[in-house]
Amino acid sequence: MAIADARRFLFDAMENGELRRALNRAADEAAREAVLAEAGYRFNGAELEEAWRNELTRCQTEELAACLHDIFQWWRMS
Repeated sequence: MAIADARRFLFDAMENGELRRALNRAADEAAREAVLAEAGYRFNGAELEEAWRNELTRCQTEELAACLHDIFQWWRMS
């Protein structure tokens, strides 16, 4: 379930600017987890990375791979 949540998050984060803004406003890890929980996501960093790597292997376009890469890098930097 956590990998599925992480996968869903990757794709939702590409489309949902409000989710990204809420996560950017989170003051610390606890606040970030609260935003994720409120949005229905439960995963840890390792699960997100696994979902990201899995999705990269499935990409059928360079554009989608670039978007996934950007979202993952944004996550790691936030």
